[in-house]
Amino acid sequence: MAFRRQIIRATLQNAKRNSLAQLARAGGRCLSTASPSLSAATADAPPQLPPFDHRPKPYKGPSAEEVLQKRKTYLGPSLFYYYQKPLNIVEGKMQYLYDENGKRYLDAFAGIVTVSAGHCHPEILKDIVEQSELLQHATTIYLHHAIADFAEGLAEKMPGNLKVVYFVNSGSEANELAMMMARLYTGNLEMISLRNGYHGGSSNTIGLTALNTWKYPIPQGEIHHVMNPDPYRGIFGSDAAGYAKDVEDHIAYGTSGRVAGFIAETIQGVGGAVELAPGYLKTVYDTVRKAGGVCIADEVQTGFGRTGSHYWGFETQGVIPDIVTMAKGIGNGLPLGAVVTTPEIASVMSQKIQFNTFGGNPVCSAGGLAVLRVLDKEKRQQHCAQVGTHLIGRLRDLKEKYEIIGDVRGRGLMVGVELVTDRKEKTPAKAETAVLFEQLRELGILVGKGGLHGNVFRIKPPMCFSKDDAVRSLKETHRYSEEERVLPRPASLSLSLGILPLTPYALFLPHIIPPSASESFFRSPLNKVQQPNNLGSDLHSQLKELIPEQQERLKKIRSDYGKVQLGNITTDMVIGGMRGMVGLLWETSLLDPEEGIRFRGLSIPECQKVLPAAQPDGEPLPEGLLWLLLTGKVPSKEQVNALSKELRDRAAVPDYAFKAIDALPVSAHPMTQFTTGVMALQVQSEFQKAYDQGIHKSKYWEPTFEDSLNLIARLPAVAAYVYRRIFKDGKIIPMDDSLDYGANFSHMLGFDDPKMHELMRLYVTIHSDHEGGNVSAHTGHLVASALSDPYLSFAAALNGLAGPLHGLANQEVLLWIKSVVEECGENISKDQLKDYVWKTLNSGKVVPGFGHGVLRKTDPRYMCQREFALKHLPKDPLFQLVSKLYDVVPPILTELGKVKNPWPNVDAHSGVLLNYYGLTEARYYTVLFGVSRSIGICSQLIWDRALGLPLERPKSVTMEWLENHCKKAAAA
Repeated sequence: MAFRRQIIRATLQNAKRNSLAQLARAGGRCLSTASPSLSAATADAPPQLPPFDHRPKPYKGPSAEEVLQKRKTYLGPSLFYYYQKPLNIVEGKMQYLYDENGKRYLDAFAGIVTVSAGHCHPEILKDIVEQSELLQHATTIYLHHAIADFAEGLAEKMPGNLKVVYFVNSGSEANELAMMMARLYTGNLEMISLRNGYHGGSSNTIGLTALNTWKYPIPQGEIHHVMNPDPYRGIFGSDAAGYAKDVEDHIAYGTSGRVAGFIAETIQGVGGAVELAPGYLKTVYDTVRKAGGVCIADEVQTGFGRTGSHYWGFETQGVIPDIVTMAKGIGNGLPLGAVVTTPEIASVMSQKIQFNTFGGNPVCSAGGLAVLRVLDKEKRQQHCAQVGTHLIGRLRDLKEKYEIIGDVRGRGLMVGVELVTDRKEKTPAKAETAVLFEQLRELGILVGKGGLHGNVFRIKPPMCFSKDDAVRSLKETHRYSEEERVLPRPASLSLSLGILPLTPYALFLPHIIPPSASESFFRSPLNKVQQPNNLGSDLHSQLKELIPEQQERLKKIRSDYGKVQLGNITTDMVIGGMRGMVGLLWETSLLDPEEGIRFRGLSIPECQKVLPAAQPDGEPLPEGLLWLLLTGKVPSKEQVNALSKELRDRAAVPDYAFKAIDALPVSAHPMTQFTTGVMALQVQSEFQKAYDQGIHKSKYWEPTFEDSLNLIARLPAVAAYVYRRIFKDGKIIPMDDSLDYGANFSHMLGFDDPKMHELMRLYVTIHSDHEGGNVSAHTGHLVASALSDPYLSFAAALNGLAGPLHGLANQEVLLWIKSVVEECGENISKDQLKDYVWKTLNSGKVVPGFGHGVLRKTDPRYMCQREFALKHLPKDPLFQLVSKLYDVVPPILTELGKVKNPWPNVDAHSGVLLNYYGLTEARYYTVLFGVSRSIGICSQLIWDRALGLPLERPKSVTMEWLENHCKKAAAA
């Protein structure tokens, strides 16, 4: 073991020296013309950290080496420190820390999740100093207003009857006191806690903790550790019932049947940011209380709004504990903790004297009350929700690209990124994490490590951590990795410990290394220490030589022979994605370049006039459009009502579909979870059953009809489950038999505003079909032509819809619009907007939501959404910004001269409307699109079967064939 540690230490040092040497040799290209070395370049601040108006004071204290020697001499050997070369932190301000040389670091760990409002927050410091000058200490044997004021402020933050406060000095003390309360109140001894949980290191709380790195071999009896409800590593995935049954079994088999209490963190901190399976605590609390126990919520790390969605972590599970413990963020760095309970439980402590010398110290109480006030004043809970949602979303996007990222999880600013060497086996990437952890420090970012294996990056910064901090860390790296192709999938570096995937640098690299340096960095000796074998290296180099010449070859073919006819089509059509080529029969809709989509000949404005609505002058009911697409006839209101009822009758989703989704990590992309649910529904395919029984092909359409209506009916429930599993409490909202298809979908998502119901009716209707050539429709048709059943065909279509060039577009529009607001403010002028649009275009990006491959006017789907907004939300700032973009962008795109259609498409508007009514999670928008698109794809699939359309099998050719054919045609 010691030898292995030596190897790791030597490897880390070599890796660090090699990478820094490469950066130094790169000179100005890697850093700046004035920065010959990394340390010089970062003496004041790393070049990519956001601007920050604070200059640290000159440090005149002992060096890091001197401090380290004193620690070794005078402090206990059990203390540990981060990094091979320990950091000497001498100053802090808000979300930043400074070392002895004045180098600034982004603190993404907040002193182990302790600094809540920000380092040295001026308002909190002011109250601490004022109290220190009046009275530093007076125990509770005297009266002093500070402790009473603080207790009152804290009690006001608690739900239910949690109104009695005990002040202590740390989380360990708080949990120890809570355990004593539980045992005294119930008269029972046995406690239950979760494996992988951390509740302190005192002689009593060490028993509650269930991580062997923290446990000494001392008596820890009467404590039971139950299965951890970990959605990523747990055997039941996100199925809370399985884990809750383990608690019931433990009480039945491992105790006397009566317990003192149960304690759990809502999101395990030291254990690696593990969020408990949705609904777990509600079931377990019931079980524990029936066994005579009380329920304790350890809020030491999750409290005070850090999770974003709620002020207390336990609220995310929809429970109210009997005792709540807290510390860390309660004091923003002061030694402060608290236990809050009910008057009934508190009364048992009066049997004897319960006293804590420093509990409720006036200075700590004044500081703690200031923390509560500042967090409210600066709206840090809402801030955590917004920044955390963005951060987690972008991290999950990176996870989909880079294999080493096994899981991204958490809420608000309590985030974990787990690294694995094998996603299937979930093998902890321990050595890889150690290497990257050291490099992040060199790059100016301080994160924590956690989990039993130390392979989880803990990103839990002060709650003032800004979106700019997150954006700088993630967005630009993502762009560079795509543009420069510096991040293979998976990239690797080899360090005599084995092959270590390099891609987690993508999380934080841009803080330090500018775009021009990124390629040099990834080609540094760190990446060339050792190749696993010559085959992979040679294959890659061969391709690297071949690809550019083949790219040029294809360009030349298109340039020289683009207009050459190949039968009735041109070379341009073959190379250019078959655009403009007539080659597919699609009965249900046709895209008119001048009028937009026509559903069975009717334009969107015409559909709005003639299709039945839920209310006078309301939006058309999607059931009516389904009838129209299938029959070509406008239905009556009675026919629509009957179809709506039929869909409700077909809507029951088998439990195994939800369990299939639960088998995935909660962090999986919404479309991944949605498609998995659709695939699970295939078990009940009527077409597959009929085909196996030998049905005649003339009758194929009938079981296809049954499957299609069942699929359309069940999709909203599956989609709503995915939404609530990822973004809410995981609780299923049942269908309301009084509501139509669109309104029920909105209701099951958790939105019951009648206007949101109207919006959903409109959304589903206009997104339902867009003729057959788009990626999702064509994919569904192609797969179905092989006689795959509707479930398999539609699942394939969904996977096409999930692409950035198709269904993901509306989320990209909303994110871009929000980036405009963040940079320029809501009251942006048209001139400012023009500048921002040009800035976007000049950076090599597109303005999302404008242009269309077929349309030559403003998309009617955009116009009907605009009319909805003018009617229901005319003063919404984001809608007003969209309106300005409508005026500003088309002239600029026309001036640019590179687009045939400069007008907005449907994606330019839909996200803004959804955002207004509270559906703000842009990563989910493609699922909404998927539910809608089922109506069009399934309608056409029924007709594919009815008309007996054959297997789709176009002829493909090689570039050599194309060149030879075109040369002959040109010569002729």
